[in-house]
Amino acid sequence: MERQRRITSVSTCTIDERLKDADDEVQRIVPAFKVEVRDTPGAGDAFTAGLAFGLAADVPLTEAVRFGCLTAARAVTIRESVPGVGTLPEIYTLAKKHGFEVPL
Repeated sequence: MERQRRITSVSTCTIDERLKDADDEVQRIVPAFKVEVRDTPGAGDAFTAGLAFGLAADVPLTEAVRFGCLTAARAVTIRESVPGVGTLPEIYTLAKKHGFEVPL
């Protein structure tokens, strides 16, 4: 019987996101968006919010992680963490610029 693998962690890196299984093996690497960085506080929180949004939208895990990358990319393009997270319309604008379809 073939063993099914579950993704058990998502590691945030500066250039990509890594999805690991229970054996700590990297299963997927999701590339980050290339943007001009102005300020980094709040990027991890923005990524987590985007990931949660994608999971709540019931999209595949890789797409949820990609949306997390997108929200983190938006966060680092703005000075200061609170306005950096952005509204959905602002995230949609960045998504359109990068050719990424938002899960909702």
